[in-house]
Amino acid sequence: MQKQVSFALITLILITTAVVSYISLEKGSSFLSKKENTSNHHHKNNASSSSFKKIAYINQLSEWDGPKILDAMGLNSPCYNVFILTFWMPGWVSDALSVWENISTYISTTKYGKTDAEIQKKILELFHAQGKQLFISAFGGTDNPTGSDPVQIASQLADFVNRNPYIDGVDIDYEDNDAIVNGTGVTWLITFQKALAEKINNKNIIFTHAPQAPYFSRAYYDNGAYYTIEQEVGHLISWYNVQFYNQESDSYDSYEKLFLNSGAPFVNTSYQEIIEKDKIPISKLVLGKPATPKDADNTGYVEPAELGKICTEAQQKLGYNIPGFFIWEFINDQHCVFSNAFSKNYNPNAIKKTY
Repeated sequence: MQKQVSFALITLILITTAVVSYISLEKGSSFLSKKENTSNHHHKNNASSSSFKKIAYINQLSEWDGPKILDAMGLNSPCYNVFILTFWMPGWVSDALSVWENISTYISTTKYGKTDAEIQKKILELFHAQGKQLFISAFGGTDNPTGSDPVQIASQLADFVNRNPYIDGVDIDYEDNDAIVNGTGVTWLITFQKALAEKINNKNIIFTHAPQAPYFSRAYYDNGAYYTIEQEVGHLISWYNVQFYNQESDSYDSYEKLFLNSGAPFVNTSYQEIIEKDKIPISKLVLGKPATPKDADNTGYVEPAELGKICTEAQQKLGYNIPGFFIWEFINDQHCVFSNAFSKNYNPNAIKKTY
């Protein structure tokens, strides 16, 4: 999959607050750093691990200047509860994440604080007060870091997070297809994830990965692909934002292909096949789709109402309750068209049985 990056290199130019006991997804988040307690407030975060995750990636922003940036980053959204700012890459930061890194320059007001750290902290408190979470994402479809030392890259990303600690999680969107094919990417990711978890000061940070759905095919990829990654470092990964799109002949656009039999060439990568063959619980498999046809480079787009019906069919026939869905990208569903249509046709609580 290629996620298009429209680089925002205008960086330098141009979250009620404290709720007693904040619990972050899966692990909790007290914002304790080795150097300091970066938040004296503990927030109850309603986007808990038991909640149905409605996740939106944010690459482009609908607003790049002033307080409206907060709406562009998902604050006040009535339909999504986890937002992921993209992308961190070795040596530089792009798009929405570049704005977050330099938020004091862009927001054009001291209402939320004067320094980047003060403003980031206040914004995160506002997200938490609304039961939302804020993540950042690394790499994306345009950056392949496998040629570099994984420990060094982990150190660089950890340094960024330690300088910008007011986030709930880090999403690893690794898409080096050639390295996954020959198996070197698997070894790289395992070493990288271990080092990243060690080097980030806030030990309550959540880690997620965003693999393309084919990466779960042990039959197609050497070295076990994401099966091996789950076996080795799955305890460090809270869930997978699985990209069930942009896979050309594997379209994942029907009940059969998405839940029963993915087909060639990326065999064994439907929900049932990943669950039964890779032994990854459905609770870790978030369904990813493009928000609109223009958000897909090739295959995989499904009308959201139809996608909701497909998930309901899987719920009724297989007993599968998906833990959530994500869209690429938020700018094209700020008015909740995708989210509302999907939600009208899928009730995650209709059947309690899950696998």
